[in-house]
Amino acid sequence: MRELVVLRHGEGEGNARGIVQGRMDLPLTERGRGQARMAAELLRAHGWVPAHVVSSPQERCFATATLVCDALGIGPPTADEAFVDLDVGHAEGRTMAELVREHPEVFARSAWQWRFDQVGGESRQQLLDRVAEGLERLPEREPVLLVSHGAVFKAVLNHLLGMSPDWLLDLRMCTVLRLRQKRTAGGRAWAFSELLHAEEWTASSRQESQESRGSRG
Repeated sequence: MRELVVLRHGEGEGNARGIVQGRMDLPLTERGRGQARMAAELLRAHGWVPAHVVSSPQERCFATATLVCDALGIGPPTADEAFVDLDVGHAEGRTMAELVREHPEVFARSAWQWRFDQVGGESRQQLLDRVAEGLERLPEREPVLLVSHGAVFKAVLNHLLGMSPDWLLDLRMCTVLRLRQKRTAGGRAWAFSELLHAEEWTASSRQESQESRGSRG
């Protein structure tokens, strides 16, 4: 695998309702479906059309991946359980206000410091380990698009770049991150290439296109 593009899913019903989704299998909202199409537009415009698309099997991810594949005219995505969202235990389906009130020792901190293993869920290390295993299964020689969740996004960066999961990143719905392997003195290493937000990029590119047409007129 010489190039990996990681895409966070579009807005799901749980995101719109403001609840912690975890393993809940909720569908995309209409806005989420639009975000997925915008992500495909972004990928096409940058020439980042993958040879393989791998997705979390959860509906909000797999539907995003399917919409992207359809828009790009490429084969269907492959589901891999390694990239499912973090198991959040008893927090599933709850709002953050409820969780902070009931478990302030766990949730009154920044998001990545939340300890879902203290409420019956998965530990940070369990997440990092399974995502690392999934990355090792990805095709080696061709560009791959991985569609998954915010927590998985951070685990990917930890495994490939050594970035601490405590780093703050703006991971909105349909954030797109491009990673590339580069030659180094010691062989090859992964490099952070570009991070874009589909809605923001699409709005900006359309505005530039309108301004360009206006200047020519």
